Amino acid sequence: MCSKPDGELEAAFLLLPDALSMNVERSIHAPRTLKNAPGGFPLNVWFIHPDQLKNTMFNEPGNRENIAYAAQSVGFVFASEVNTSTGRRPGAETIGELESKTGIKYLASILDLTKEDVPKPVKLKNFVLDHLENTYGVDETDRVDLFFHSNGFTHPNNITCHLHIRVNERLHPFEEFKLVALDDIIDTLSSGKTTTQLMAEKGAFCSLSSGNEMLIDYVKDLPGLELTEIESPFI
Repeated sequence: MCSKPDGELEAAFLLLPDALSMNVERSIHAPRTLKNAPGGFPLNVWFIHPDQLKNTMFNEPGNRENIAYAAQSVGFVFASEVNTSTGRRPGAETIGELESKTGIKYLASILDLTKEDVPKPVKLKNFVLDHLENTYGVDETDRVDLFFHSNGFTHPNNITCHLHIRVNERLHPFEEFKLVALDDIIDTLSSGKTTTQLMAEKGAFCSLSSGNEMLIDYVKDLPGLELTEIESPFI
């Protein structure tokens, strides 16, 4: 969490275990054993606009400090089990409306990061590494990958910038092909270049897997974006 001097929440990054890919119970009750689990373990960090937090338990500093204790009594239910969806909430504000109302930028993807934002990814990296060390016992002997996917935009109903954290997990070449390392973002912005330039040099990549068809329909008509279909080199 990042706050203004008067305590008002300015920006927030919510770090959570990847509940679909790891043992959540173990992450709560025996987190230091996870780094030795076969295949390591994943976490994610999600950008949350402060206006979306103001009426939640996360808005109060005291609550944020005690979330770790509260989590021990939380019952986890996967979305698929409660028949929910990722559709927009009725009346939910758009990104433009949130930014106009608050004057605070919404990070929808890494393309929204500019050189003025360099302190944010640097602070995020330090926060993540400290959390991994203090909570999961990760040290210099462990492999840690911090990255965004180059197709770091999702369907417009639920878009938000998010960082992937992988500990002691070998990445498939397919995934390495489409990732953008957090360090590359920091180096790019620090050198005065833009994330758009970084993506142009790397070549943005989006996999046409199940469920991505609507994403392709959404981005194919964006100005300045050229889509080319290629065969996967990893099949």
